[in-house]
Amino acid sequence: GSYRDRIKMYCSIGGGAPMTPDEMVSKVDDALNAGFRAIKIRMDWGPHRRDSDPAKDEAMFTAVRKFVGDDIPLSFDANNGYSVSTAIRQGCQFEAMNIYHFEEPVAQYDYTGIKQVADALDVPVSAGEHEYTRWQSRDLIAQANPDILQPDVVKCGGIT
Repeated sequence: GSYRDRIKMYCSIGGGAPMTPDEMVSKVDDALNAGFRAIKIRMDWGPHRRDSDPAKDEAMFTAVRKFVGDDIPLSFDANNGYSVSTAIRQGCQFEAMNIYHFEEPVAQYDYTGIKQVADALDVPVSAGEHEYTRWQSRDLIAQANPDILQPDVVKCGGIT
């Protein structure tokens, strides 16, 4: 039989890099009006634009947190866009604003960096979207030890 008959879903709102904080807040408002009660904002800098605009990211997170209040779980996806030092600094700032989880703060292949960030922060750090085989997932767990394993089941075909 089933273990659960429902799960909590969050709305992932991407494309944040070109947006203003007000534009992101508008998209978050749309998600809340659609019934979502948890939000993740994604900046989409990607690993090719390392540490692009941390101040903007913080302003975006601050604006959304102020809008939704502390009762709505709010996560941040850096899309592999930070160096280790910036990820830790940003993570500490987000922790002070009650972040729910911090997704892919550093490059997906930097298992040492993922571990450094996860070890330095109290907020759960997630990784695993770019591990497509069980062996890659095994290595991620053994070497990076993220708090949340977050495979992209569309790309990896599921973990079996």
